[in-house]
Amino acid sequence: MSPFLLLVLANVLLATPWARGYLGRKLSDRIGVETVVGQVTCTPWGGLAVSDLRCLQPPPLRESLKAPLLEVREIRAYPQWNRLLHGEIAASSVRIERPRLALSLEMAASMVSAAASTSPPPVVVAPPPVIAAEAPAASGIAPPQAAAPPNTTPATPPPAPDASIGTAWIEIVDGEGELWLSGVRLASLHGGEGKIPFSGAPAFSKFQLRELELLGRNLGHDLALPLSWRAPELRCNTGEVQLADLQVKLSAAVGVMPGVPFAVDIVVPKQEAHGDRWLEHIKPAAGQFEARLQGVGLMRHPSTWQGLAAATAGTVTMQLGEQAMAFDEGRASMVLQGGVLQCPDVRLTGERASFLGNGQLRSDGQGTGVLRVVVPPDTAAAWTQRLTIGDRAPVFAPLETPDRMFIDLRWVPYLGGQGIELGAGGPIVPAGEVFKLLSGG
Repeated sequence: MSPFLLLVLANVLLATPWARGYLGRKLSDRIGVETVVGQVTCTPWGGLAVSDLRCLQPPPLRESLKAPLLEVREIRAYPQWNRLLHGEIAASSVRIERPRLALSLEMAASMVSAAASTSPPPVVVAPPPVIAAEAPAASGIAPPQAAAPPNTTPATPPPAPDASIGTAWIEIVDGEGELWLSGVRLASLHGGEGKIPFSGAPAFSKFQLRELELLGRNLGHDLALPLSWRAPELRCNTGEVQLADLQVKLSAAVGVMPGVPFAVDIVVPKQEAHGDRWLEHIKPAAGQFEARLQGVGLMRHPSTWQGLAAATAGTVTMQLGEQAMAFDEGRASMVLQGGVLQCPDVRLTGERASFLGNGQLRSDGQGTGVLRVVVPPDTAAAWTQRLTIGDRAPVFAPLETPDRMFIDLRWVPYLGGQGIELGAGGPIVPAGEVFKLLSGG
């Protein structure tokens, strides 16, 4: 049978519902979520193309998050035909058109939970080191020391790439991504475009982001991320970029190898901060602010993910409804380890008001947390009026300290999901609604 006739028969088979369903089931088994394939074609001049690929959200999340986990208009891979004829599967380039990712923190936590009972397989090469040494430290905040994930054993360094093979690229066209928690969109990026080297000879490139949002507010636009590739590692070192009103430094590394090791280091050096451009209702500002976030792990094994974050602020002001509030200092810290995201300490302290809290998000997707708010009686009265829902008012209680009231805002489960209880025995409302009521938004 001629190669041409074989190609025609292969495309006829790939066009059948049976073949698309078979491929979808295979992808579902491999990536762990239900996957639907729209169309598959293969030609010598057009490579292998998969169109209308959809990875669905896990069933428990489909009510709160309607968008698919991943939706791609087309993935087109161009094989290296000369290597394919010798039995080697390799691509010279891959083009991914209009990918849309909608990831929830609940799903990330459930992935960690599912992987927690089994150890990841041995890794061929250890992950790239935490890159704190390559990025200037934020003054006053020591670089977190994240341990390397378990079961990582260094191997013989890979041989230098053969320059005659050239560089293989992944091209992203019009990419978007969203991060959700309990039906609330926390962050999103739009207009991701660029070519990413992933094998072959060393190369440099840039990845562009048209817009980055946090809590529905613009955090940055027209961002360029410089990329450098030297097998088996892809790195990004931005120097300083502008996000909202902050100067931020980013360093990251990812290994193109089994387990897909990664490391990231984000530094906000000490500086003034004014958040009124993107949190216009509460107008937060700080005379000095600094922060650092680091993470390390194996992407394919969520149980290895580890991270540390810390932030401090001084001379903080904000607007809550009609009241202007001032705080002497603030700080927060978070730790991700063993599938649990913990926030052991978050606080804003001042003469008239203080916020003191802690919480955690567990590997089963459930979270707990409490924020104690201490305010004068007039502020408590104003908040009671603003936060009263029907005939149910938030529950403030007096402190032994004269002229001070407190309320515990607890993150608790309820019939519709998870929300915030406004004081012991008080009403439970979604987190976003509390924020809107307090800020006047």
